[in-house]
Amino acid sequence: MNCPNCGKEIENGVAFCKFCGSAVSMQNPGDNAQEETSDTRQEKKTTEEPSPNPLSNEFYSDGSKDAASETIADSKKQKSKSKKAIIPVTIALILVILAVIIGVTAEPKYEQLKVSYNGDTKADIVLNENNEGISVLGITKDGTEKEIKGWSVAEEKTLQEDSSATITITYKNISKDLTVKCSSSAVVDIYAEYKGSLSEGTTIDTSKKDVKVFAKHKNGKETEVTSDCVFDPASLTLKKDGSEIINVKYGDFAYNLELICSDKTIKEITAKYSGSTTAGTTINSSNVNMEVTAVYLDGTKEKVSGWKIETPVTLEADKESEVTITYKDQSCTIKVLCSTISDAAYKSKCESISYTELARSPKSYEGKNVKFTGTILQVIEDFEDGINYVALRVATKWGYSQYIDDVVYVLYAMPEDSPRFLEDDTITFYGVSTGLYTYKTVRGDEVTIPKVLAKVIELK
Repeated sequence: MNCPNCGKEIENGVAFCKFCGSAVSMQNPGDNAQEETSDTRQEKKTTEEPSPNPLSNEFYSDGSKDAASETIADSKKQKSKSKKAIIPVTIALILVILAVIIGVTAEPKYEQLKVSYNGDTKADIVLNENNEGISVLGITKDGTEKEIKGWSVAEEKTLQEDSSATITITYKNISKDLTVKCSSSAVVDIYAEYKGSLSEGTTIDTSKKDVKVFAKHKNGKETEVTSDCVFDPASLTLKKDGSEIINVKYGDFAYNLELICSDKTIKEITAKYSGSTTAGTTINSSNVNMEVTAVYLDGTKEKVSGWKIETPVTLEADKESEVTITYKDQSCTIKVLCSTISDAAYKSKCESISYTELARSPKSYEGKNVKFTGTILQVIEDFEDGINYVALRVATKWGYSQYIDDVVYVLYAMPEDSPRFLEDDTITFYGVSTGLYTYKTVRGDEVTIPKVLAKVIELK
């Protein structure tokens, strides 16, 4: 069917045209309509009122709106109310979102600053806002720390050798001082060293850093400055018996490095023996108590090793032995006196003195070799550290056909093949006076007598 108002085709049975909104007659389109003539249509056109447009808010003749118009009007009012209700809700939601954003991004209130520096500390480094080594943290009342940007430095400072620089860092109304110590220190001296071979023919090339140079700084530290030095000569070759000097320059500092060739011509050798000199001691190439010194043509001396004793020597009592040492093409001979004295030689050195002299002036005879003959009154044997010791009390005064008085205390280390001594034996002892000896008798009395450390005892 077609809309009676706009003429567009619409569905059967609808109450309003979906195109113009006009009311549609509910007449069954299937009924047979009376055929109208042109006069009839004209009459109908002039007599019939046009259908009211529900969108035009027109009233009927009785002053009331039709149902369609009211329905549309109500719909518009409802939409208008919905829009008005949505606006405040939207505004409230936007305000909430803004409040959350502000709450999240709002900067906390800082009570103090914490500053540190982990950047370069060499001389000429500038401490200012552009120095990335400076770290600034804000500390809140509850101790929370947060990195701060946008801080400023009141007065920038430049690091200088052997000194510290202090800057004041400010953020808003909070300030904190930062002190940085310069790691650079003034050079006070230099020295050079070479640790390579010093043998004949060795070439020392400074361009290969055979020589190293170190700078001593005011702060006590040392740094290698080899690459910044000038060497004169830059290269040299060592010669036998010779020495070379390399002049090293570093800025205003200079150092002369002397290199002495280790290959020298030996003028002579000397030797010194400090080992045992007792009888039976053998001196050979393995003896560590032999010290050999090489004397070179340039006058320098050096202790050497690798020397040899072609003919080993065994020391004998009362004798002086000769020992010949050889080193490279040089040799020398030293004499070693055996410290062991034979019994015969020792006895010849001992002096017979009176008991009265020894007892009256013991200190005058301490360390002197003495000789006495007497009878053993008491024998006390002991064994210590693998040695048999015997202590004897010997009467040295002759009377009534025997030795009866003037007792001497004798201490003797007995040789392995020595016979034992018994009381009433008559002996002659040779030894060193060592002063006085005091002992207690059976009755508790103290007795003081001369003491002799015997070297030789002859049994009569």
